[in-house]
Amino acid sequence: MDKQSLISIFDTAKLTGMDIAVEVTVPGQETTEVIVNRNENLDNKLEFYKKAYDENCVHCMNKEVRIVNAWCVNFFKMYDKQTGELFDSTSYTKEV
Repeated sequence: MDKQSLISIFDTAKLTGMDIAVEVTVPGQETTEVIVNRNENLDNKLEFYKKAYDENCVHCMNKEVRIVNAWCVNFFKMYDKQTGELFDSTSYTKEV
């Protein structure tokens, strides 16, 4: 992934009101990590990524950390709804 592609995905998410999932490599981990950012925070997060990552989405302070993928998601809309349903005392029944 390159920085321009990342910016384009952020632009799409802002236009559609969606959240962003960003997949990164992390030193010492066998698999990648996915970070999800709320739509309301996209401008701030994009500015961070622009400063902290080079044109090839490699972190400026640690070359082993890189953004490998990003996509638009409705994660927090679904998550918030599920959380409300799970903790709604009128619809929650405990199995014994």
